[in-house]
Amino acid sequence: DLGDIFDFRIYTKIIKMALASNDFDAVLMVNLIGSDREAAITEDFVNEAEKIVETFDKPLYLCLMGNTPFLAKRRNDRFPIFSHPEGMMRAIGKLANVEKTTAPTGDPKPFDGEDATTLAGSAALDFLMEQGFDVARHTQVSSKEELVDAFGEIGLPIVLKSDSPGMVHKTEHGGVRLAKTEDDALAVFEELHAQGEAVMAQEFVQDRFGLNRELFIGARHDPSFGPIVILGQGGVLVERLPKIARLAPLSPRDIESMIQDLEELVCLSAYRGIPSADIEFLKKCLSLTSAVISESGRVRDLDINPLILADEGCGGKIVDAAVEASFNA
Repeated sequence: DLGDIFDFRIYTKIIKMALASNDFDAVLMVNLIGSDREAAITEDFVNEAEKIVETFDKPLYLCLMGNTPFLAKRRNDRFPIFSHPEGMMRAIGKLANVEKTTAPTGDPKPFDGEDATTLAGSAALDFLMEQGFDVARHTQVSSKEELVDAFGEIGLPIVLKSDSPGMVHKTEHGGVRLAKTEDDALAVFEELHAQGEAVMAQEFVQDRFGLNRELFIGARHDPSFGPIVILGQGGVLVERLPKIARLAPLSPRDIESMIQDLEELVCLSAYRGIPSADIEFLKKCLSLTSAVISESGRVRDLDINPLILADEGCGGKIVDAAVEASFNA
């Protein structure tokens, strides 16, 4: 309520700020128009509002009461204009009921693969890279000579991991080791290789970023609900921590709401000198995950853990993953 202030420049600024904020889902504005001068200014404001709603993927509702002869010639606005607040609220209520009973946008493909194969380690990372995800640099090594070559490609420190197909929870089996020197890396390689394990050499992503957040992104075909996307805190305690889920395919608003809910679990915003996380990179990862689970029909289950999310503008990297999919033609 702005009282007697009749300055649509202020109104326009407030609407833009509200539509840009993650704290608001929509903007409702009620204005009483008196004089012909106010009607002319209001018409200019409505023209400006049309440009605003083209920028934001959120609804704007206007209730204009009083001297509104110019509304008679407006029938194709990009947002609804009402003459009474009661009618505006009833219309919004109807839309809310429709949203509750309407299936998500898009036509997700059911999983149609008969024989699914589970990929882990380097094979899963290679698959995700083909889908457009950003994964940590890695290579499978089978000899000391190949490991020495990896030093030149990846650098030090370097992470060595068991890369056998059946080993998903590597950390609890001692299958993830950090080596800071070449001698350390060669010794770890010998130990893992002697156990009959395939070995993956991977860049130490955490050393590249400042504050990093370990996240989990999952997707699967639920027998009751169809494809879903899951988001939460990652790491070794992922099974014990709460998660956020939405039906796929995800809309931009679904992605926004998942990230807002994640803020309750992980500090994503700037706080006491801590930079904010790269939210745009996280949105990209969620969008790609939604496409993989809902559009291909090949993927039954996807676990990304951890996704290392860096500070704003620095992106992030997927460090480990597992994929259950059908690769039959």
